[in-house]
Amino acid sequence: MAFQLVRSTSGREHFIGKVSADVTLRVTAPDGGACEILHIQYATDPVDSEPPMICRLTNGRKPLFVLVEAFPAGTLLNLLEVDEHGNEQVLDHFHFDPMNPARGYIIIGE
Repeated sequence: MAFQLVRSTSGREHFIGKVSADVTLRVTAPDGGACEILHIQYATDPVDSEPPMICRLTNGRKPLFVLVEAFPAGTLLNLLEVDEHGNEQVLDHFHFDPMNPARGYIIIGE
């Protein structure tokens, strides 16, 4: 199965996916730092609290919030989508900021 999310080119949202697609998310620290997802919320619903973190896309423009913890501060993190075969697609790279540990994205389900 292919990845469920594609980057948007409109600039009004981050990603586009098909309604009812299951998206598995994880976070990694490529520079050897420690990290984990503490909480994910898609639309108004919390996502699984234990890995694998899977959200099912719904129709329309919806927010995705990812709350992470990492050590040390400033660690470079990768937000990944994982397909059913374990292949990974990098959705975002960002440095962990303990003063702002959450990231927000907009996904359109079509």
